[in-house]
Amino acid sequence: MPKFAANLTMMYQEHDFFERFAAAARDGFKGVEFLFPYAYPAAELKARLAAHGLTLALFNAPPGDWDAGERGLASLPGREDEFRKSIDTALDYARAFGNDRLHVMAGLIKPAQDRARHRASYVQNLAYAAAQASTLGITVVIEPINTRDIPGFFLNRQVYYSWSNFVPVKQQIFGRLPVTIVLAIGAGILWLLIGIPVGVISAIRRRSLADRAGMLFALFGVSAPVFWLAYVLLYVFWFKLHIAPGSGIPIGESALSAALHGRFILPWFTLALTYSAFYARIIRSSLIETMHEDFIRTARAKGLTERRIILRHGVRVAVTPVVTLLGIDLGYLLGGAIIVENVFNLQGVGQLGVQALFTNDFPAVMGVTVLATLFITVANLVVDVLYAFIDPRVRYA
Repeated sequence: MPKFAANLTMMYQEHDFFERFAAAARDGFKGVEFLFPYAYPAAELKARLAAHGLTLALFNAPPGDWDAGERGLASLPGREDEFRKSIDTALDYARAFGNDRLHVMAGLIKPAQDRARHRASYVQNLAYAAAQASTLGITVVIEPINTRDIPGFFLNRQVYYSWSNFVPVKQQIFGRLPVTIVLAIGAGILWLLIGIPVGVISAIRRRSLADRAGMLFALFGVSAPVFWLAYVLLYVFWFKLHIAPGSGIPIGESALSAALHGRFILPWFTLALTYSAFYARIIRSSLIETMHEDFIRTARAKGLTERRIILRHGVRVAVTPVVTLLGIDLGYLLGGAIIVENVFNLQGVGQLGVQALFTNDFPAVMGVTVLATLFITVANLVVDVLYAFIDPRVRYA
């Protein structure tokens, strides 16, 4: 159940401040918060909380000169010493209250001011506040506020802008997403075309030369590191034989155009050789088990040809675990094939995530993480729906 706290600064303004504690308790609140407690002794506030059985959910660190329009010090260059003193004061109050959360307001910024400079001060000041608060078991809370309520507030919706170039994270991701989609879908089709036939042949010709060769291929694919395989393919087919394009997509060329010109061939095969090995092993074990089921014996008793039994009945059921794996793998790759995109210099979502990590561009990191989570969740949902169409034994009520 959600828990609500009464904001004593905003509510019960018909009462004196100290009388608001009793009013909140009468209305059934178990927790309260207020903006700034610094005009009152901490001991007296603590006594009011205890007298009415209330807990303090949150309060703000000193915001600077509130009456002069200041709304925080954290992002203001040149005010670092003042900010640190304000944090020390706030933590003294938090320790007296036994409170475990402290909100630090970011402050205001004018349109003409250097946002990168403000960000540097903000990060430095938050690091200090978090370090000091952690020694007391207190969590520092930050809150974006829209520019309608507090015009010029530093931490607004522009928190979702890249810290590297101040471009919206959404724009960055959508600009790179076509590359990742082409890479993931093309590789997925290729590894299915390789992995399923290898697995089926290995299953129906157990202990034969074809089976041994298929499992040797699977062992190689499972064992070979992706980055090593990528460099080997580049060295052999681009550097030595000159039969496949190298890395990168020319400026101005779309992902689809690059795919039509063969620039995704080596990245596709790098991923396909790795993933198809897993798929071949899964198909093999699943089909071997399926071919001993009762419905397979019934099909043979009806006089159906072995080819029809395998393809129409056996493989259809045996691919069920493959569908699960395919959904998860595609969802993962759509969130960014990190190694392949970086080795082949493909400007996809995975490369964006790595670059953001190296530059401490946390909004971009969060954006890539959320995108990957979204794709994996949707992929699992689609897989669950597909089960009913693939496996006749599965029906949804």
